[in-house]
Amino acid sequence: MDLTSMLLAKVGLAMDKAMNAYHEDEDIIFNDLSRSKRFHYDPKYMLSLGWKNSNICMYPGCDQSAVKASHTIQKSASLRSIAQDNHLLTPKFDYRREVMDLIPIGLNEASTFPGFCPGHEQLFGV
Repeated sequence: MDLTSMLLAKVGLAMDKAMNAYHEDEDIIFNDLSRSKRFHYDPKYMLSLGWKNSNICMYPGCDQSAVKASHTIQKSASLRSIAQDNHLLTPKFDYRREVMDLIPIGLNEASTFPGFCPGHEQLFGV
């Protein structure tokens, strides 16, 4: 078994353990009952937790606002080489049909999250 396979197996076991703990007690992910109630019953709060919402820069010690689209994979080298017509496929769960679909996404949106401020974002540029 190669290193990547071993690491993926460890990640899979850790995810299974976390999901089992969550299924036993859904409130385990909350600091207090108030946050749990907001999560379950306040749709505006749920939208505020979305993956695409801006946050504080995750660089240690930085308190600047994060840009909305830090790339987790380098766009100029890796993503562009596998894109077709500046689009890639990304997984998205279709709740109505209860299936996972692959949908096209623009190169600028692919593999992004609100992670780093503009200054620290430049550390990952080419």
